[in-house]
Amino acid sequence: DTIASMENFNVSTPYLDEQTGLYCTTLSKIVYDDKGNFIGVLGIDYYLDKLIGILGASYTDKGYAFLTDIDGNILNHPNEEYQMKPDYSVNAADICYREALSMLDTDSVIFDDYDGEQKVCLAMKEEISGFNVFVVRNLFDVFGSAIYSDWMYAGIFALCIIIVNAIMHSLTRWQAKVNKELKEAADKAISAGKAKNDFLANMSHEIRTPINAVLGMNEMIMRESGEKQIVEYAANIQSAGRTLLSIINDILDFSKIESGKMEIVPVEYDVSSLVNDIVNMIRIRAEKKNLRFIPEIDEKIPSVLYGDDVRLRQIITNILTNAVKYTPEGYVRLRMKAVHIQDGVLRLEVSVSDTGIGIKEEDMDKLFTSFQRLDQEKNRSIEGTGLGITIVSMLLSMMGSELNVSSVYGVGSTFSFVVDQKIVNPEPMGNYELRFKATAENTPESVSKTAPDVRILVVDDNETNLLVAKSLLKRTLAKVETAPSGKE
Repeated sequence: DTIASMENFNVSTPYLDEQTGLYCTTLSKIVYDDKGNFIGVLGIDYYLDKLIGILGASYTDKGYAFLTDIDGNILNHPNEEYQMKPDYSVNAADICYREALSMLDTDSVIFDDYDGEQKVCLAMKEEISGFNVFVVRNLFDVFGSAIYSDWMYAGIFALCIIIVNAIMHSLTRWQAKVNKELKEAADKAISAGKAKNDFLANMSHEIRTPINAVLGMNEMIMRESGEKQIVEYAANIQSAGRTLLSIINDILDFSKIESGKMEIVPVEYDVSSLVNDIVNMIRIRAEKKNLRFIPEIDEKIPSVLYGDDVRLRQIITNILTNAVKYTPEGYVRLRMKAVHIQDGVLRLEVSVSDTGIGIKEEDMDKLFTSFQRLDQEKNRSIEGTGLGITIVSMLLSMMGSELNVSSVYGVGSTFSFVVDQKIVNPEPMGNYELRFKATAENTPESVSKTAPDVRILVVDDNETNLLVAKSLLKRTLAKVETAPSGKE
């Protein structure tokens, strides 16, 4: 019902389309799904040549009808000198319709027309389509030399109303057609969006399962093969498989956020553990490219915080991974700083700087566009979906923050954000590496990595997963039993 209402559409003032040379008007509407999520903007251009042609065919010596846009620029007229010009130079007010323009929707007016004869003009404003409709009748041809009495004016006015109503009826039918087409387009857009999200949600498990199975079985080849060449091949498979899984995870995360199924799940977490995981992961990638990785972690950050550490880790890792990808030489620096602590809440500032290729000023807007890769010709060999920064931006928005970017092309970039986290343990973290080691040393752990007396039950509905799990547990010497269902 909302989509079918023309009152909710934006209608442009009629304008000359430079590509076709025809006058047209554009109807547009922002479309949301039933949850209020933005889908897109529907736009339809309607050319006015047919409508103008209908009016032009009705020119007679007894009168004529013509249209102007909302500013009074004439779209059609029986006098060629007054017809629409590309520079919009012909305005009804500049000829002889000034009084009619000033009396829109109020009354008819008698005036001396361009041909020197007295005419009556009725002007009506059509708010929805953005036109002014003028109907002009020749008094003497219709009524002879009769004296203009009150009833004569009433008759003239009524006649003009009938003509204008006929034109308005034509416009209404045209608008009804527009309504129908826009509603159908909106329904298709909503349906397509839902189908895409449903497909990706359903495929999430189906896609990841075989990839994990491949990676699991490949791990067994690396563990058990005694041939150096075979292990090398398997290592390459492992690397490519993880890259593939990372790309798929990006696509599925993006779809999840778009469909509103992604949630921020806050928990208590140890900051030193979070930082240690991130630093170790990125340091390995940086060393492979001979880059210096410089972590600068504020020792005043409270040791235990409350927030979604999984998403925070994902955000920081995505930004750092991008920095390593697009930095051919030099360094990547991670800074984490406690910028404000008040009422049990920490304002945590995170920034990532690099000496990479940088971003052109004209490409800044593309940075947050889904599936968009910057400087494609130069970076065609770099892997990725073009979704990393988009996902980061979306996740930060869900956490009440935003991503800030500054960059100089050819010099480097800095990505930063500020996020609030509740404080669980206000004791300063200190040196994150020392704290993490101390925590690990205090964690009770059996010296032995085998457990021959232990029985383990593995349940999964995928036969390959059961085989992978059983194989990976082989080195524990535990007795492993499997079942394909909870019932069994």
